[in-house]
Amino acid sequence: GECTQVYICGIGGMSQKSMSNSATSEMYKNANLRGAQAIINSNVNFKYTTILGVYTTVTATANGTIIEFKK
Repeated sequence: GECTQVYICGIGGMSQKSMSNSATSEMYKNANLRGAQAIINSNVNFKYTTILGVYTTVTATANGTIIEFKK
């Protein structure tokens, strides 16, 4: 899952915790888990891109490993 926010002169967007929660939520939604499946080893990475010190985008990317339990 992914969440992107834009900051202009450091103003705007969400907190890092809120971005992490949004990216994780999106990851679970995209996983389409069924039955005895679960996500393990999940983590969130942040990428910062700044243009001329004024325009900044922050992208939070959540990923994990899907496992399936046998009955």
